[in-house]
Parts: sequence; C-alpha cells; structure tokens
Amino acid sequence: MSSDKNDKYDRQMRLWGGHGQECLAKATVIVLGTTPAATETLKNLVLPGVGYFIIVDDHVVTERDLGNNFFVDGESLGKPQCEVVCQLMLEMNPDVKGIAVNMAIKDFIDNKSDEILGAQMVIACELTNTYAARLGDLCKQKNIPMLLLRQYGMIGYIRLYKQETCIIESKIASVKPRDIRVYNPWLELKAFADSFELATLDELLFIHVPYAVILIKALDKWKATHGGKAPSTFAEKNEFKASITAMNRFGKKSLNFEEALQNVTDCYKTDELRPHIRGVFDRIND
Repeated sequence: MSSDKNDKYDRQMRLWGGHGQECLAKATVIVLGTTPAATETLKNLVLPGVGYFIIVDDHVVTERDLGNNFFVDGESLGKPQCEVVCQLMLEMNPDVKGIAVNMAIKDFIDNKSDEILGAQMVIACELTNTYAARLGDLCKQKNIPMLLLRQYGMIGYIRLYKQETCIIESKIASVKPRDIRVYNPWLELKAFADSFELATLDELLFIHVPYAVILIKALDKWKATHGGKAPSTFAEKNEFKASITAMNRFGKKSLNFEEALQNVTDCYKTDELRPHIRGVFDRIND
C-alpha cells in the first residue's frame, strides 16, 4: 500500500494494521436495500476504504425518503434510489469502486447466487424471515458473514450470522520503541551522514544511501532555514515531506527515499522538555 494511503488511513491502521487494511481494500460487500440503516452502514465501510460494493434495490426516491435518508436529495425524486446512493457513496472516497443494481432484493437472492457467493460480506435490510433464511443458507456455503438489519423508527435490531471465525494473526501488544537519533545524532553518525554528497552520487550508490542519512541531511537543511527547529505544525510536516521527495533524483528506483518517508516521524522526536513540563522541574528545584 502506498505511503499516501498509509497517511489517509493512519488511524484505522493503528487498530487493525496494514494487513487488515489490505483485506478491507480487497473486499467486496453486497448491500441489499437502501434504507437509512443500510446507507449509514455502507458509508462506514466506504470511508475506511472497502474495495468494492454492490448496492441492490428497486425502490425509487419518494418525498418520505428525503426526511430520513442523508444520501438522497430533492433532485433525486423519482430516480432509482440505489443509483443515487451509489453515486454519493463513490464521491466520498475515490479509492472505492461500486455499482448499483436496480432489482428487487428477492429477485437478486433468487437469481444472483454467484455474485453473493463471491462477496466477503452481505448486509441485508428489512428481509422477511423466509428470505433471511434463504440468504443465510447461501452465505453458509462459503462461510460469508451476513448482517441483518431491521429498523422501526427509533428502534431496530441487528443480527450477525457467521459459521466460524478463525484468528490466524495476533497483534503484538508490546512493541519496543526505537530511536535512531535522527533529530540529534551522535558525532559518529553525524560524520557518517556528512560523508555523503547526494547531488553527485551515481545511481547505484544513490539508491543505497541509508534512509537515516537522508533524514539527517533533510533535517539539517530544514533547520538551517527555520531557526534550528524541526517541523512542528501539520503544514510544516507536509512541507518537510515534500522537501525529502524533491531530493530524490531517481524516482521510484530509490526505495530508500520511500523508506525515509515512512520513518519521517523520527525527525520530530526530541529529548527536549516542553516549557510547561520544564517548569514543573524548576519549581521542584526551587
């Protein structure tokens, strides 16, 4: 996954990691229905970057829908609601693909079993018990999670059906922090970094420069024009990343620069105490 997408999905990747995000990005979700509960559920999959969705319904937008569904508007009246919802969902996240199927949900369950069996999750709304059982039998064949939603005004219920869940990857809770001292390198490391002249190195040597050296040189250049301080604000950090990219003379061949951008937060680590914390120690000494 590219570094841009890593930044975009940073918060959720802290929860389920890069592998979890990759699984989500490759997943296909089928949503049967365009009720408010269905559209809100789909929205919460589109925003974090689900790979592909299929939304199915033969309902057309009515005035009643304007009062309870955020994903339709006055210009949508009389149009297939699945197409309106699909368009607005795709506008929220360009990484996501999806289609609308203007078909009765019962007909889709009866005639599109191959598509259902190819999904990684099925979300169904307002199904009768008969069709909920039929859909459950389909999902059971490949152990596909099925989520049933039903809403009655301000109340409702949610049911999750899945045969079994096997957890094959544990998340390591205790990861030892590392610090390669980019912000304030020791003398030998600083001398090592200064020995590289990035502007004159040939391609072979350039693409093998350690990423720590790239960060040290980029930070030295930044400090020289910013009063000896590292980037601190969001805008400054983006500018700093851009300056690192500008140093790259050989584009995608230079994987060391991609590694430097992935570890750019090392440049912001400092052993200096913040003023309000230093004040606490000063008062203790007094």
